[in-house]
Amino acid sequence: MFENIGVLAAFGAMLCWGIGDFYIQKTTRKIGNVEALFFIGLIGSIILLPFVFNELPSIFSSYNIILALVFLGFTTLVVSIMNFQALKEGKLAIVEPILEFELPVTMVFSIILLQEHVTSIQLVLSAVLFSGILLLSFSKFNLKAKHLLEKGVLLAIVTAIGMGFLNYLTGSVVRSTSPLLAIWSAWTVFAIFCFAYILYKKGFTKMIKDAAKSRKIILAESVFDTAAWALYAIAMVTIPVSMATAISESYPAIAVLLGILVNREIVKTHQVIGMTIALIASIVLAMLI
Repeated sequence: MFENIGVLAAFGAMLCWGIGDFYIQKTTRKIGNVEALFFIGLIGSIILLPFVFNELPSIFSSYNIILALVFLGFTTLVVSIMNFQALKEGKLAIVEPILEFELPVTMVFSIILLQEHVTSIQLVLSAVLFSGILLLSFSKFNLKAKHLLEKGVLLAIVTAIGMGFLNYLTGSVVRSTSPLLAIWSAWTVFAIFCFAYILYKKGFTKMIKDAAKSRKIILAESVFDTAAWALYAIAMVTIPVSMATAISESYPAIAVLLGILVNREIVKTHQVIGMTIALIASIVLAMLI
């Protein structure tokens, strides 16, 4: 029963991430990366507060718990800013599948540090997925480096590695605290960091004026991204981190579809092939883990 809940939560995270990243791209282009992240942290922490209120005293029961939650929040801040910048710079249909590289990275951390078991076929499928991502990353087969990669691809690769580490870290923290408490704490921490930065750089009044013009997409990105991480955290306490990640990694299928249909983004033939390979490998891997 609990495994079924974990699988359903992972699929819920997949759906919410796909929609959330679509709105995140729009928000970052309108108000900026840090501002978009601040509102996710602010709105998300408000939404989750009623569910974790009774657990708040447990945060101060151990210095290690406080340190772990603060570190999770700071890591989420850094990785999220890189993620938002990649979405802001690149095509949604190109950047999203590249971020799937976080899956094998997460698997490495899970195998080494969490001692989770991964079969040979799962490793082979991870290699196939990565091959598809590489094919997708090249905008044209040109030996000149400046023409080789799509804009935002290199940042997306670095972000994928950071996301892999963040997945492992989140899995470790939620198992020592609770899923919603861990996410609420992380959201609160990075919201505070973002707010301080915004006050220093732009000022509170300008931020509110900019946000008022885009309030609908800000609300959408905040709700869907918070829901995705909350569901992902729930999945990680009921099924292995590698399995939760593999299932939720199918989310680019949602984001790519939105990018092509709504944003009218155009991809080349070999990039479509790479995207297809990456998505199919991810889905099959999710079914076998």
